[in-house]
Parts: sequence; structure tokens; C-alpha cells
Amino acid sequence: MLDFWKRKTRETRVSARWYSMVLVAQAITATTTGIVLGYILMFLTVAAIAFAVVQNDEARRRSENVDAVYSTEEPQSWSQSNRVHSAGQYRDAYLEFVHAFDQEVPVSEKCVDPTKMLWCTSLLSILGTWMAIGLATRFERRRIEREGGWAIGLAVGGHHVDQPSNAEQRRLINIVEELAIAYHCVPPAVLVMEAEPGINVFAAGLDPRSSILCVTAGALEHLQRDELQAVIAHEYSHLSSGDTHYGTKLTAILYGLAGIESVSMNLFIEGKRLLDDEVSHTGLAILFMIAGAAVYPFGLVGAISAQLLAMAFGRSRERFADANAVAKTRDPLALASALRRIDGHREHGRIRHPQAAIVAPMLFVDRFIRRGMLSTHPSIASRLQAIDPNGEHSPIYAPVASKTIRHESPQTMAVMSKLFGEQIDPVDSGQPLSFREPLATGTEQVSQLSSGLDGFYDSIPQPLIEFACVPASLPIALPLLLGITLDDHSHQDDIDKLWPVFESLEPQAKYALLAAICDSSVNATAQQRQSALAIVDRCMQLIDSSDWQRLGWAWMIRHSLQAAVPADPRKVQGDLVHHAQVILSVLCCCDGDGALTDFEYMRGWGQLEVGDAERLPPEELSWAAFEEALNGVSSAPAPFQHKLLVAIANTVSGDHVISPQEAVLVQVVRKILRCSEDWIAPCTSGSPA
Repeated sequence: MLDFWKRKTRETRVSARWYSMVLVAQAITATTTGIVLGYILMFLTVAAIAFAVVQNDEARRRSENVDAVYSTEEPQSWSQSNRVHSAGQYRDAYLEFVHAFDQEVPVSEKCVDPTKMLWCTSLLSILGTWMAIGLATRFERRRIEREGGWAIGLAVGGHHVDQPSNAEQRRLINIVEELAIAYHCVPPAVLVMEAEPGINVFAAGLDPRSSILCVTAGALEHLQRDELQAVIAHEYSHLSSGDTHYGTKLTAILYGLAGIESVSMNLFIEGKRLLDDEVSHTGLAILFMIAGAAVYPFGLVGAISAQLLAMAFGRSRERFADANAVAKTRDPLALASALRRIDGHREHGRIRHPQAAIVAPMLFVDRFIRRGMLSTHPSIASRLQAIDPNGEHSPIYAPVASKTIRHESPQTMAVMSKLFGEQIDPVDSGQPLSFREPLATGTEQVSQLSSGLDGFYDSIPQPLIEFACVPASLPIALPLLLGITLDDHSHQDDIDKLWPVFESLEPQAKYALLAAICDSSVNATAQQRQSALAIVDRCMQLIDSSDWQRLGWAWMIRHSLQAAVPADPRKVQGDLVHHAQVILSVLCCCDGDGALTDFEYMRGWGQLEVGDAERLPPEELSWAAFEEALNGVSSAPAPFQHKLLVAIANTVSGDHVISPQEAVLVQVVRKILRCSEDWIAPCTSGSPA
């Protein structure tokens, strides 16, 4: 644990540096903004003084020689005389203004010294800017202090847990009270966000009276007790180390700096409005627009810089809280396991509430998967590396579908129950689907796909069944059942004799024999497997590329003959979106390119939520591409695999009929994705099941 105490000390120093840099950014922004405003005020002040000097000179001349001013050969009206004098004054004031900035003119001959005036206006503007930012910062801080943590927790949909209503809430209350003793503090009020499936927690409040701990329903459901304890200890570290006070100060500082940007933008907009107004306010409008345009870049850069520095400060405090939580609980693996479980959850740490932005810096993990300077939290990978450098860092994926995640139609849920029954909760739709033919089924793993093919065994002569199930007869039975004629076959005479018998069988009877071959091939010797695999490969080469049903059966027999190779989660998955595009394109056109093909494809594609992609035309599809796509998604994260299963169910149920071709391909999908009970067992190793 000594290493974590050292990390706490190091992160404390880092946090202090980042916080100091935020204050420096605030000072620089206020000073530069004040200097810019000082320049603008300097020009305005010099212009005003020049105009005042001209008016004073004009008044003195009039008082010295009244007769000269009003003596004209042709008398003028009062308005004409006033316009003449005004035009002359503006002209003289402009010349006096330009004269003041002429470097060759002595200062004694100028109306005012611009340099001294710049110092005065700059100091005045800097002082005014500091006061404005300070007042805005104090106002925002007082508002946050007045509202407290309760207002924040309730604003994002939290519900106070006063009396626990279930075992999960009782476990949560017990953990909060245990950690309050460890941290020597008053337990905060506990709120639960019942509508949030993501895994996240946050603490808020500036004093024990207003402090709250808000936990999502996903955290209660998916985190084990030691993991939840480590996460809550992390939040206790924020409360006990004063991070909420720092966060309040930073929020107030950012509010004050954002005020510069907001005021300058409003000045520019107001100037443009005055310029477009029918009443002549040209001078004032131009002044507002110049001031707004000059100050806006400094306010924007200052606000962005302070925001980035505040995020860096937040990341350092998150690392500090991790180290402090481990030092208190003395269980680094629990915190690491919680982070890995969040990384593997389909929602990660997402908060769906519209007001989630106000709690983003307080969350246990960032609600979005962001990296670098734009993140309020360190990446999960970097936090895992700091907590357990030599441990397992891969995500822990929750059961693929312990609960249904979409409100599917009864028809779709019925198909899901038939195709991937153990992947979803049992659903009694009350609306059974119709099928053109019984779904082709073969192995024990896919017996749920139909009512079974056992009835077709009665129509097959018993000697024929025994012949097909003998491993040594695979090279003979397989070409006969697939309807393939092989030249230079070593058993060609036997094939010619049995051809009429197999040709007379019904298609469903052939499927039943192929299923029997899949089951019996596990008893084949190595030599028999090698011989049968050679025949299967030759048959697949001769089958037409659009005959997906026979290709599917041949592939399943080859799969049963080959040794099972577990999926390697570390292998390159390729473009998962393209793989899904290939799989759904094959499934929707395997039984023909009809009028509903595009509808079936889009019905399934919409479930993936990965953007738009058109269906691939049949000429671009092949069995090799289909198999490559399935192998690519076999090592994909479990949440993506589940979405793909939902998409497949929507695709094949688009016309409320599952054809034999679709049924065979679904069996292939199940075999490659290992859709069995082992496939959906809770995974603790961190790799996709």
C-alpha cells in the first residue's frame, strides 16, 4: 500500500499545479481583456478630449468677436448656421485627434498625451474587468452553495433512498455506512438513478448536511459488493479531500471567464442591431461592434484555456481518488475489476438524463468514451495501468442478454426465442409464426430452431441411416446427400449403386441424414476425418455460389469434422460494421432477391445503430466472404454480438417466414458465435465469450 500513499502525495502536488495554472489563466484573461478595453477607451477618450478642445476654442473665438461670427452679407437661418458650425467642429476635432497621435508633434502642442491616457484607461479597464469577473464568480459560487448537492442529485433524476426497498439498496446503504466509519465522516444521503442502465456513481455537496451520493441502477445491478465498495470509496475520497470545494471554485471561475465571451458577443449583436435600425445610431453601433469583436477572441481563448486546465485538474484528482480508495479498502483488484466491468458494459458509464452535463466532472467515469485533453477523467486503460500495472486490463463483459434491451414486436421476439432461445428472457408472444417448411435442424445445440426432424427418420430405411452414420461411409454419403457428382472418385461404383436410393428421398429426409452425419462425425478417426474433409472441400468448390443451403450444410459437416478452436479475443476483428453488412446481406437474399429483400435488410440493420449502409448485391456475396465475416464477429465484444443476433432475428422475420435456406445459415451463425449456455455464462476472464 506504500506505493498508493506515494501516488496520493504525487497527485496532490500535480493537482495544486493545475489549479494554480487555472488561476493564472484567469489572471491573464482578465488582464489582456482589460488592456484591449483600455486601448478602445484610450481612443474614445482622446477623441472626446479633441472634440472638447475644439468646442472650447470655438466658444472662445465667438466670445472674442461676436460680430465676426454673425456678420454675413446674406443672413442664414439658425439651422443652416448650426450645421455649418457642427461640420466645422467635427472636421477640426478629427484633425486634433490625428494631431495627438503624430509622433513628430511635441506633447505640449497636443490636446492630450495618448501614452499617459493609455496607462490610465488600461489600469481602469483591468480593474473593472477583474471586478466584473470577481462578481460573476462569487455570484455563481454562492448559487452552487445555496443549491447544494441535493439540487444536483434531484436534477438528474435521483430518488432518495430513505428506507431500502430491496436487497440491492440494503447492500448499498450498508456499504455507505461502513465507509463512513473508515473515512471518519457523516454518511451522505443516498440517491439512486433508477432509469440509468449505465454503471456510474457521483458525489456532490460542500458540507455534510448537503452532501449526497448518487448511484445508477446499472451500478447496483452489475457491480459485485467489493467492486461497489471500491467505487463508493473513490467518491468518499472526493468528499473527504475537499474536491467538491475545488470543483465549486473552478465552476465559478469558468462561469466568470465565460461571462467575458458572452458580454462581447452580446455587444457585437447589439451593435449590428443598431446598425440595421431605421434610427441613425451608426457611431454607437460601430463602437459596440468594434468592442465586441476586439474582446471576444480573448474571452474565448481564456475560457477554453481555463476549461482545458480545469479538465487536467479533474483528471489528476480522479487519479488521487483512485489511490486514496485503494489505500482505504486495501483491495486494488476490486477497483480495477469495477473499471473493467464498466469498460465491458454496453452502456459503459453513460448517463442518459438531459441534465447529465452538470454532473459530468463529478462522475466516477466519463459518461462518454473520450481521450486526451477533452476528457474530464483519465482513460480507463490509464487508470487500470496505475492501479494494477501487471494485472488483467481487458474488459469484463456482462451476460450478453440477461434482460431484453429492446421492446421488440411479438413476432420478432418469437423468432428470437426460436433462433437464440437461451440468449433472451423467455417471451410468450401469443402470436406464433408460420413457416413454409419445418426449420432444418441437425445438431443438439440447435434443436430449438424447429419442432424437429425426427419424424422424417421414419421414412428413411434403417440400413440407410446406419450407413450414413458410419464415419467410414462419409466420403460416399456426403456427395449423394448434397447431390454432387465427383469425377475420379475412388468410391464411384458405390455412389452409382446408391444414387437412385438417395435421389428418391424427400429434402427433409436428406436434411435429417445430414444432421445425423454431423452428430456421428465426432466418432471418426483422424484418418477418416482427413479423408472426409477432402471430400467436403471438393463438394463446396462444386456447389453453386448462390446455393446457400447446400453450402451451409457442407460447412457444418466440415465444422463438425474439424477440431474446435476457441475464439481468440486478441486477433484482429477487422471492420465489424462491414462484417455485419455482409452477414445481413446474405441472410436477406439467400432465398432469392425478392420485393421484400431490401425491407428485411433495413429491418435488421437498424438494430445495429451504426449509421446507414446499403445492402450488398448478390453478385458481391460469396461463401468465403460470409465465413470471413462470421469469423470476424466471433471475437467481437459481446454487446456487439448481441446486437447482431437481434439484427439477424429482425432480418429473417421480415416476411414472418423462415425459409430452409435461412434456417441453415442461422445454424452456421450459432456454431461460429457459439450460441450455447457456455456462450452466455457470466464472463470473469475479461475476454468476449
